[in-house]
Amino acid sequence: MKILMIFNMFLLMNFYMNMMMTFNYLYLNIFISPLKQLIYLIMYMIFMTINILILKQYISMNLFILLIIFISGLLVLFSYFISLINNMTMKNNMLNLIYLNSFFIILMMIFMKQQLFFFLKNLNFNYMKNNKNMIIKKFFLEPNFYILFMFIIFLVMMLFIMTKICLIKYKNLRSKKWKK
Repeated sequence: MKILMIFNMFLLMNFYMNMMMTFNYLYLNIFISPLKQLIYLIMYMIFMTINILILKQYISMNLFILLIIFISGLLVLFSYFISLINNMTMKNNMLNLIYLNSFFIILMMIFMKQQLFFFLKNLNFNYMKNNKNMIIKKFFLEPNFYILFMFIIFLVMMLFIMTKICLIKYKNLRSKKWKK
């Protein structure tokens, strides 16, 4: 019974968070701005990774870290090709977005008011100590860690450099005139 209540609360919280992120996605007109779409996709991927790890606690973190690295590399390439398209700007009313997010958070708190205390009381925070598959230390040893960390920094740096080039000139990369 306790496990079902905890699982039910987690599914409700997951549903409300997904609804909030979906409305943010539609309201912000992310289809127009590639940078907003990249930031949103990275945040949504991190959110879904945490959800899967909470639901399936015995899955190793190595797969998720590799998934995040490869998808972030694809997002850098995606943002590069999107920056070749003409940039369009659109103003958004951020106050309405804040109201929408606060509405979903209040709605989530109202429906889960009774289950929250029970959930926090019975939550087991020691599952990582008992599970040998969750230890990432063996996968990221000293030489491999530096290479992996260098790749992550390189991908993020390329994303920012490419965005900065487009924003400084107020043009896309395709309109740059190269001298011969």
